[in-house]
Amino acid sequence: MRRSALLLCTLLLGGCATGVFIGAGEPPVASEQQQADRRLAAAVTRALVEAPDVPAMDIVVEAAAGTVILRGQVPSRAAASRAVGVARGVSGVRAVQDALTVK
Repeated sequence: MRRSALLLCTLLLGGCATGVFIGAGEPPVASEQQQADRRLAAAVTRALVEAPDVPAMDIVVEAAAGTVILRGQVPSRAAASRAVGVARGVSGVRAVQDALTVK
């Protein structure tokens, strides 16, 4: 249940990131790259949520131009390694930066 709630929140909030302003008084519009980064971060988050033995609720995923950064606290280096492996397996991921810390 908690994983489903996390996934739903991630997907719903994915569209709420700050965009690029086109002109005064116009609503923010996300660039194609920003949209692709959000989709990639959401895909990695989904994969982490679905993976067994990965503490997805404790991991924040950021993406920029195909590079994914995993941040947060995990219970062990083994859990961090599993998370990195899952992220690397997601289509569109070019590189993964492990910024996870062990509790």
